[in-house]
Amino acid sequence: MVHGAVRSLFQLLGALVVGLLIVLPLLAWRLSSGPIALDFLTPYIEEALTAKDGGLSVRLDTTVLAMGKGSHMVEIRALNVRAYAGGGEQAIATVPEVALTLNGRALLNGVLAPNSVRLYRPRLHLVRDEQGNFQWGVGEPSQGSDDVVRRLINALVGEPDPDQPGRHMQRAAIIDADLVVDDLKLHTTWHAPDTDIELRRVPQGLAASARMVLDLKGEQGSLNVTASYNKADDGIMAELWLAGIRPASFAHLGGPLTELKALDLPMAGVIRVKGSAVGTVSELSFDLAGGTGTVDLPAPVNVRRKVENVILRGSATDGLKRARLDELSLDFGGPRLTLSATADGLGGDTKLKLDALAQDIPFDELPVLWPKIAAPNARDWVVANLSKGMAREARATVSARSPAGTFDDLVVEHVDGELRGDGVTVNYLKPMPVVKNASAVATFDASNFRISVKGGEVYGLKLLDGTIVLSGLDQIDQFADIDLTITGPATDALKLIDNKPLRYASALGIDPATVGGDGTTRLRLKFPLLKNLRLDDLSVKVHSSVKGVFLPKVVMGQDLTRGDLEFDVDAKGLDATGNIVLGTIPGELKWRENFSTKNVPFRSRYQVTAPRIEEDQRKQLGLDSVPFVSPFIAGPVAATVVATLQGGGKGDIEAKVDLSPAHMSLPGMGWRKEERTTGGALILLKLDKNKIAAIPHFAVNAGDLQTNGNVAFNADGSVRRVEFGRLAYGGRTDVEGAIGFKGGALDIVMRGESFNAEPLVSSGEETPAEADAPKRRQKADLPPMTISTSVKTMWLSKDGKLVRATASLMRDSDDWRNMNIRGTVGEGKSFQMQMQPAGPKSRSLKVTSDDAGAVLSAFDTYGHMVGGKLEVDAAYDDSKADQPLSGTIRISDYQIVNAPALARLLTVAALTGILDVLQGQGVSFTTLDAPFTLTDGLFQIKNARAYGPALGITSKGEVDLDHGRMALEGTVVPAYALNSVLGNIPVLGWLVTGGEKGGGLLAFNFTMRGPTQEPDVTVNPLSALTPGFLRHLFNIFDDGTETEARRRPSAAKPPVGEQPASTVP
Repeated sequence: MVHGAVRSLFQLLGALVVGLLIVLPLLAWRLSSGPIALDFLTPYIEEALTAKDGGLSVRLDTTVLAMGKGSHMVEIRALNVRAYAGGGEQAIATVPEVALTLNGRALLNGVLAPNSVRLYRPRLHLVRDEQGNFQWGVGEPSQGSDDVVRRLINALVGEPDPDQPGRHMQRAAIIDADLVVDDLKLHTTWHAPDTDIELRRVPQGLAASARMVLDLKGEQGSLNVTASYNKADDGIMAELWLAGIRPASFAHLGGPLTELKALDLPMAGVIRVKGSAVGTVSELSFDLAGGTGTVDLPAPVNVRRKVENVILRGSATDGLKRARLDELSLDFGGPRLTLSATADGLGGDTKLKLDALAQDIPFDELPVLWPKIAAPNARDWVVANLSKGMAREARATVSARSPAGTFDDLVVEHVDGELRGDGVTVNYLKPMPVVKNASAVATFDASNFRISVKGGEVYGLKLLDGTIVLSGLDQIDQFADIDLTITGPATDALKLIDNKPLRYASALGIDPATVGGDGTTRLRLKFPLLKNLRLDDLSVKVHSSVKGVFLPKVVMGQDLTRGDLEFDVDAKGLDATGNIVLGTIPGELKWRENFSTKNVPFRSRYQVTAPRIEEDQRKQLGLDSVPFVSPFIAGPVAATVVATLQGGGKGDIEAKVDLSPAHMSLPGMGWRKEERTTGGALILLKLDKNKIAAIPHFAVNAGDLQTNGNVAFNADGSVRRVEFGRLAYGGRTDVEGAIGFKGGALDIVMRGESFNAEPLVSSGEETPAEADAPKRRQKADLPPMTISTSVKTMWLSKDGKLVRATASLMRDSDDWRNMNIRGTVGEGKSFQMQMQPAGPKSRSLKVTSDDAGAVLSAFDTYGHMVGGKLEVDAAYDDSKADQPLSGTIRISDYQIVNAPALARLLTVAALTGILDVLQGQGVSFTTLDAPFTLTDGLFQIKNARAYGPALGITSKGEVDLDHGRMALEGTVVPAYALNSVLGNIPVLGWLVTGGEKGGGLLAFNFTMRGPTQEPDVTVNPLSALTPGFLRHLFNIFDDGTETEARRRPSAAKPPVGEQPASTVP
């Protein structure tokens, strides 16, 4: 308590101060020359600053009056001010200089109380002990220093009190302080060597501001702070303006500042804090920008990266339980990452939402910049399989929960996003070739990650478009579904699918380098995302459209060329359809290839439908021998061929052949099918070593031909044997048998119901166009062959046949050399024909039968003879080009019935009695003896005679068997038995008959010309009255043409290069 005298003194001083105010300009002039010593006031000032409770005392060395700084015109300064605790002698705080202004109102009331206090150049020491408690020190830290600061703050906050002069203080400032902070808990120290602090009394409590230059680990930054204290709620609000400060330097302060370690870079901006005087923080906001440094964002973001600049805006409210990151923008010197986030319930069940935007990020840097929380499964796949190139933009939104608030138990509840990039390398399936330089757009959510790819190339192929879908990302098992469309050379497409793990070209047995063509391929892969993927886990589908396909040696040694094909491939096999050329055969292909031989019926199946296959093209397929070549099959055919192949060149071929366009024939058998006549065949072939090994079944229905059977082959691929289950054609051949092939020769064996042998025994085959024209026999273009047959009926002509016939025939490349035909004719009468070599240039022919009429009728030679015993003894002269057959026909004891030519002759000769017999029971003949020569279908008769009791005939001339014409002349002798008696008398017989064998006393000369069925007959009646030796006088003007059935023009010689044909085919 200041006693009364002192009080009066202060009142006086107050009056003086008022006076000083009046004379202030004069005082300012004085003070401008230097401070005015006021040492007499020292005790009073010490007393004013000393606590009334004795807990704190103040000592100072000197007191002066000096010009004030700033808004203070005049102030009292105390030098070397010291504070002592209680009555102690150890200073607990020291200040080099203290400036005071006195409270005028208090001074008028006689109270010496400071209005403002400024501490110049003090050393401030802030210590945080290991328990987290703070202790202030002014000067050297000592026990009780913290009390000085506390009393100073209380003086400013407390209400004015006459007993406590400090309560009149309105402002306190610390100027040019040297602040040192020792954190014993974190074992760190930081220094602010230039610090200004100001505390001001305000109605609500206290306002504070500070400016300091921080020395943080060798770097300096400025910090400006404005703060306020509301004594009503004990609340504190502060703004911290940073410049050049690394937030990471504050992390050691603990609490929410610990997370500032993520921002190790100089930053500028403002941090706003709302809390309480007890040190709790309820709200926090920040708006900062940073320069070059390092960002180390903790979980759940987990990004560490050097940056060039940073923008950071956000806040924390609700007692720091709710945090909001409005923007974290990181510029990595080109690549940029922008994050925004909210977190509710921090410290407990925390809900988190994160939005991320990455721009211009090299894909190779995605592992660093893509937060692991943002779609972690999709991130893992992208990081592992997308590289090179640039992610132009990537967006992600993640919602998650952390029940414990530690982020170690993070549960992702929702995720979606999008990624756009170019120049990307896509590794869609290891170790398949990667897609390079592609453009990609990816979208994803918690379940799926979808990438759309365009452009790029893989293995020389251009990628048109593609999708990669990763599904089940929120499940235990994840799957990849890849769909790529590529275009380019077929050889490169095969190389692509021949890589592990597919190896499809190898499975096809194809060398990609040998394949040609260009096309578009769609590759679809589906597989689980496993570290050790097996081929069985892989689902593969490939669709390819290829033009100009070339595949070497696909079947039977033939190349596949000019293919326009659609391919479908999966893990089991390949299917292909389209148009191709196989060898030189255009067609339509259906191809199935199984990659595995287990549990499948075949390895390869080719179905080729060819609308036209020429003969030379059939030869390319190995069908180059009888019966697949001309004349058996000539011209084009259409076919559908199905080749089913196994390994080792083994397989089966089924051919359905349309024979309608082809000309077909059985040479020497008298059967043919003309073009455009309906025909078809079914052929089953067996392959071995890619060659035809057998034809186990064939069936042909062409025209009136029906046959089925099988074909066996030699090791060299040539036909060894054809067996017929049935061979039927023309209504007259119905047999079974076999054809053997050896050295170009045929060995034919037949048996069955019937066989048409007419072509074998006739004079040859002709076309309808040739029927009316004179012609010469062409040698049949037949291979050497033997024929053995045994049939119930063997047809020899249109109406003639042998019954229970057997035949054995043999020919070489030129002619038939041996024949032995046996059977019965007519009413079971015997028949035998034999031909055999009779010398180097001759073949003998013998025919015998007990029914000559039946034989002649069977061979369609003459149909008006009944009975008779036949003997033909003849020989072929092969030394001549036309190979004439010359010999004698002898027939005995036969009858002629209803013979038109003979009837006309008898009618003209007026032998009506014999004619009646002819037209009735028939004219009986005892003997026929006819020397003949048969050449090219022309039957020449020389001095033939036939006679019986009623009639005798001699003749010579020609019969054209090919055209049914005759030219004969001769003599008719009626009542031959009586009339010929004189002819047997020597000399007289010659005079009577003229030396004509078979002639008689009464005889008529005749000629027959024209069609054999209705010839023109002339008879010379005068010849009947002329002795035989004079009858030839009627023919002295005959030039010989009367007995020519064919005209013989000078041009009738064979054309050059044309050889006469055999008389027997």
